[in-house]
Amino acid sequence: MDRRIIRVDIPPAHAGITAALRRAFAPVNEDRRESDFDDLLRRLN
Repeated sequence: MDRRIIRVDIPPAHAGITAALRRAFAPVNEDRRESDFDDLLRRLN
């Protein structure tokens, strides 16, 4: 199966959501806190 990158223009209002998704799907670093996802959920609610 071939992979293709599809790029779309994202409205500035969605920048925070985009950044949160990028962090959520980024490779896990050893210095990353366990509660990053909990912090994200708290900020979104």
